Amino acid sequence: MKNTLTTLSFPLFLFAAAILDAQTPQTLSVDKNPLNFSVQVGGSAVTQTLNVIGSGGFTTFPSTSPPGTSWLRVNPVNGSAPTALTVTADPSGLPAGPYVGDLFIFSTNPAALAVDVKVNLTVSTISVSPTSLTFAFQMGATPPATQSLTLSGPATYNAVATASGGNWLLLSTGGIAAGTAISGGASPGTITVSVSPTVLAALTPATYNGSITITPTSGASNGPITIPVTLTVSAAPPVTVSPNSVSLAFQTTGGSNNLAQQTVTLSTNGIQGVPYTLALFFDNNPAGRIFFTVAPGRIGTIPANGSAQLTFAYDTTTNLPAIPQPGQSGCTSSGCTYTGKATLLTPGGTPTQQDIPVTLLVSESARTVRRRRT
Repeated sequence: MKNTLTTLSFPLFLFAAAILDAQTPQTLSVDKNPLNFSVQVGGSAVTQTLNVIGSGGFTTFPSTSPPGTSWLRVNPVNGSAPTALTVTADPSGLPAGPYVGDLFIFSTNPAALAVDVKVNLTVSTISVSPTSLTFAFQMGATPPATQSLTLSGPATYNAVATASGGNWLLLSTGGIAAGTAISGGASPGTITVSVSPTVLAALTPATYNGSITITPTSGASNGPITIPVTLTVSAAPPVTVSPNSVSLAFQTTGGSNNLAQQTVTLSTNGIQGVPYTLALFFDNNPAGRIFFTVAPGRIGTIPANGSAQLTFAYDTTTNLPAIPQPGQSGCTSSGCTYTGKATLLTPGGTPTQQDIPVTLLVSESARTVRRRRT
C-alpha cells in the first residue's frame, strides 16, 4: 500500500505544478508608454526603440486609426523578452492632424495579459527641410558655418532650441537676433541655425545633442515638429612637420653643387583645417637680415585631414660670403655656415609651436678656389 501511494503521488505533483504555472503566468512590460511621434506632412518615417521587459515569447499587433491606415509598424513582429523593438511611424499619405494607435504585445502564454502601448502621432502643417542638422567643431578652429532650415506650408509658428552642455544652439529669422527662441515666425520662410562661439569655447571634446521644436500657431494642426541637432567637438589635432629641419647649400659663381631650396610638409588629420603662421629668425650674419624665404607665404591653412607644403629657399640677394669676414665665426675650409629658424605657430593644433631650424652652407666652387689660390 505504501508503494501504491508513492507511485500515484508523482503524477499528481506534476498536475498540481502545471495548474500553478497557469495561474501565475510570466509577465511582460515595456519601458515607456505611451509613445509620442511628431512628423511633418510628406516627411520621412520616424522611429523609437521600445524595450520589452520580462521573460517568455511574444507576438505584436499594431492597430491604427482612422481605419484603413497603416502608419504604425514594429520590428521584429515576434520575439522573446527581454528584447528591444523598433517602432516606426510613417506619415506617407497622411494629411496634417493628430492620429492615435495601439501596439499590442501578446505573450505566448495564453493566460498572460496583453500589453497595450498607446501610440500618438502628430502630423504638422509645417514642412521642414532638412529633418536633422549636424555640426562639427575642432578645438582652436573657426566655429562651424551657419545652416538653414527651410519651412513650407502657410502658418505662423514659435520655435525653441534646447541643447545639452549649454545654450550653444541659436536660432534667427527675418532680422531677429540669434537666440534660443523665435516667437511669431512665418512660414514659408527660413530659420538660420548657428552655434554660439562663446559657449563653444567652453565645451570639452564630446558629442552634444540638441533639438529645435517648431510649433505651428495657425493651420489645421498645431502639432510640433522636432529637428534633432548634433554637435561633435573634437580635440585639437596633431600637426607634424617633415622633415623637421632644413639644410640649404649654395656655391658661389661657377658652382654646380647647389641645394638652394628644400620642401617641408605640414600635415594634420583634423576634421577642420588648421591655420598657421610662420615667424622667421636668423643668427648674426654679414647681411644683417633673414637669409631665406618661405613660399607660398608665412600665413596659411593646413587643410582638413591633409597637408600643406612650404618651400624654403636661400635668398641670394643677401649675398652671404663663402669666406670669413673680419670677426665672423662659423667658417671652415669648406665654407661658411649660417643659421636661423622658422617658428611654426598652430594655435588650433598640437603642439601649438614648433621650431624648424634652417642651416645654409655657402661655399666656393672648386674652380674659384683654385683661381684664388693661384
